[in-house]
Amino acid sequence: LGAFNPLGAPANFLIVRTLDTSSSTSWALFGEADLDVNDRLTITYGARYSNDKPAQEQVGINGTPNGPVETVSPKKSASFNNLSNKVAATYEVTPEVSAYLLGSQGYRAGGVQLNPALVNPEYAPEKLWNYEAGLKGTAFNGRLRFAASAFYIDWKDLQVRSVVQGRAPNGAIVITTGIENAAKASSRGFELELDVKVTNEFTLGGGL
Repeated sequence: LGAFNPLGAPANFLIVRTLDTSSSTSWALFGEADLDVNDRLTITYGARYSNDKPAQEQVGINGTPNGPVETVSPKKSASFNNLSNKVAATYEVTPEVSAYLLGSQGYRAGGVQLNPALVNPEYAPEKLWNYEAGLKGTAFNGRLRFAASAFYIDWKDLQVRSVVQGRAPNGAIVITTGIENAAKASSRGFELELDVKVTNEFTLGGGL
């Protein structure tokens, strides 16, 4: 940690460096329960309550013609609470094959960042809904195992790393990295897995 002049640079070309110290305290309560509607259909509900308290401190070394000057930013903290839900239905098509539908929420805590060059000193939690449908089971007396699913994920306030370039009052170039919230994002696709037991000693597997 320190301020220095790059080799061959003029005396007034100074580097500003910072050291960030981050910490976070988290706790959560979660549980899940199954309801057997009948011999074939099972409904599952789950929930998770989370509390996150991130904090950050920053020490900066500012280069000046008279030498480095240390600055300490006041400690900043925030608190985030979230309740995420999960609902699923599993149906036994046959004793060897089952189908399922799933809707579940995801959550990533927000945070704080002290650098004044960043637009937002605090960024919001990232949240998503994941929707999934699938089929899995066995065939040919267990020699073939398969799993297929399709999914759609809908994000809000996606946390993305940003890079900000600017200039200090003395003309020095300042490059700052941080985290910003994007408006939204989505992901969709499918997965397929197959395992074939060719012999008792030899199994072939593949995925897409």
